[in-house]
Amino acid sequence: MPKKTMLLTGSTRNNRKTPRAAKLVHNHLKKRESVEINVVDLADLNIPFMAERLKFLTNPHPDIVKLANIIVESDPLIIVSPEYNGSIPGVLKNALDHYIDEYEGKTVGVVSVSKGPRGGDYCFSTLKEFFRRLDAKRTVHLKINKIQDTVSEDGEDLGGYGERVEQFIDEIFSQYL
Repeated sequence: MPKKTMLLTGSTRNNRKTPRAAKLVHNHLKKRESVEINVVDLADLNIPFMAERLKFLTNPHPDIVKLANIIVESDPLIIVSPEYNGSIPGVLKNALDHYIDEYEGKTVGVVSVSKGPRGGDYCFSTLKEFFRRLDAKRTVHLKINKIQDTVSEDGEDLGGYGERVEQFIDEIFSQYL
């Protein structure tokens, strides 16, 4: 039976490069017969500012419910995010904050994306701590730097990331073997 996996692009900014990394990971995930991929792009959802956690809402926005269902049905979760000002994009934080119990016991893969040569560590540390506090099982990291030079618009590997992407995916799925 295929392992349902959420692949979430966590930025919405104009001219963003994060979808390149998401496509790169998606291309590698597609090679695995045991993986069913549910691609989610925050740019395609209309997640309102969080007023309260989903479980306390009486009339939640449909996109909050949609994302919750994808999170609950998926294990692992893979989040592709740029590093913004030493953290994660506000739109990603807002989307993730709607949920609490939905993350319990999940394996989370974080692909941090940077236009520079060294970014991504703060993005990962922010998400690692976030998911640790919400009882995720573990968090795995893949850093992709100089995204504009190393991954094409279609997710083609131009910078020698192929082996690292495979190792990242292997590490995420190692508990299911």
